[in-house]
Amino acid sequence: MTLLAAGAISSAPSAQAAQSDCASGRACVWSAYDYHNDFLQGWAAWTYCFDDFNDGWNINDKGSSFYNNGNSETAYVYQYKNAGGPRISRPPKSGYKDLNTVHFNDRASSGYFSSRINDVGSFACR
Repeated sequence: MTLLAAGAISSAPSAQAAQSDCASGRACVWSAYDYHNDFLQGWAAWTYCFDDFNDGWNINDKGSSFYNNGNSETAYVYQYKNAGGPRISRPPKSGYKDLNTVHFNDRASSGYFSSRINDVGSFACR
């Protein structure tokens, strides 16, 4: 399933997803450790922001790894939709292979690059 609009969000249920699937300029969350997927659970990628991982992408509260393949901005993942609650962050070209290491496994619900946090609820983040 792919949606390429202003927010450039994509998701794939394939168990073959990997860090290399996170295209340059995007941030990604996977449902399994080491940038992979659990069977029938997805992954999510965004170019700007993503308000609600529960919005048909099968990743809300299921994220176990996170990578920022952005080029210049910090990427954030929040515990609740619309940039709510506690968050974790990574600078460009870095990630967490195991979100347990930062006590965030199965807690991710939304994601943003630093320049788009103020766009919460906008068309760019859907």
